[in-house]
Amino acid sequence: MATKKAASTSKKSAAKKAATTTKVTTVKAVESRPAVEASTTSKKSFRLNINRRPLIAALIAEFVGTFIFAGTVVASQGQPILVMFALVGVVLGIGILSGAYVNPALTVAAWVTRRISAVRALGFIVAQVLGAMLALVVLNAYYRRQF
Repeated sequence: MATKKAASTSKKSAAKKAATTTKVTTVKAVESRPAVEASTTSKKSFRLNINRRPLIAALIAEFVGTFIFAGTVVASQGQPILVMFALVGVVLGIGILSGAYVNPALTVAAWVTRRISAVRALGFIVAQVLGAMLALVVLNAYYRRQF
């Protein structure tokens, strides 16, 4: 009988262990900022707004972009696929700085629809005309010496 009693006690203790409850606690999530953002909280955040871009950098970007685009159009003799690749490259290259208008007609359209200011539009037109003229001069000198 002693063995029956020992076996029944072990069954009761196993049942007590299985019946224990577990306590679940929830923790409220807290947002954390990255180290870079936390260090720049005192400074203005870097956002690419058209009105906050430096004008000189945008003018230089328009000049270089128009030079490359006009040079490609003249050198490729207007082949559409090459012109398209040149325009895509220029837009991806300078689009972040100036919007990559690259054409005075597009610049006038942006000014008329009030996407850019009059000062910026006038500067873009001057830079685009000068860039296209320099591309013509450089390619003209290159092709004359070649033949």
